[in-house]
Amino acid sequence: MPIQITFEKTDLESLAYLRHQYIDELPYSQEYFLEEKVARGEPSLIYIDKSRAGYYIEGEAGTLLEFFLSSHFRADAEEIFLAVLEHTRVKQVFCKSFDSLLLKCCLRAKLPYEPGGVLFRDYSATFATMGNAGDLKARQATLEDLDALLPFEDLAEDREELERMIRGNNLNLFYLGEELVGCGYIFHIVENKNFYDIGMWVHPEKRGQGHARAIVNFQKRYCLENDLVPVCGCAADNIASKKVLEKCGFISRHDLVTFSTPD
Repeated sequence: MPIQITFEKTDLESLAYLRHQYIDELPYSQEYFLEEKVARGEPSLIYIDKSRAGYYIEGEAGTLLEFFLSSHFRADAEEIFLAVLEHTRVKQVFCKSFDSLLLKCCLRAKLPYEPGGVLFRDYSATFATMGNAGDLKARQATLEDLDALLPFEDLAEDREELERMIRGNNLNLFYLGEELVGCGYIFHIVENKNFYDIGMWVHPEKRGQGHARAIVNFQKRYCLENDLVPVCGCAADNIASKKVLEKCGFISRHDLVTFSTPD
């Protein structure tokens, strides 16, 4: 007997219990890049024969960000997933390769794919490649720094994002003497989890001098000394960032995979 699949638009607050289940079942940390998109996404509940079975979240530009089913509905996961694709008409699916349910459904649906990002979830605790980090001085950015940082277009998407990072104490400034050489990002990814996304930006005139490695190692050391778990990632084609993170002891065993859906 065929199952009856229906959908109901909702909000993230109403999804809290199911989303906690999803996050808890992931063997590694959620990706901050995706978490930001989820915050702006459009969630919907999935019902099977009028019973709440799970949810999906659709993001900007027709992207499926999350797909989750409670365990006793997973026997029909592939059929439900295809129904979600037909209902939403999404153009692509962002899938962490350690999200086994979504990965399996995408592969069984024979969706074409390509690597979208490199996810670093393991690391060594070594700091042997600190470079000249000992010469760098760091401080938290303040709103007084806003106008000086705004001209650097690749530091943040816009003034609003830069101001939000400063107000959230997410941005550290790194100096060599009196000169700004770069910034370090640190973001708490998900409430009630101890994972922190770290990253770096280097002043255009200071690149290629080892500062990126020094900044990443500073952020990594800060996390480990404060019992926080550092995680990071980069675009699949960002070879320079990938090499920096690897030199800082980060290890990637997983990717962010972009699956394309049929027209």
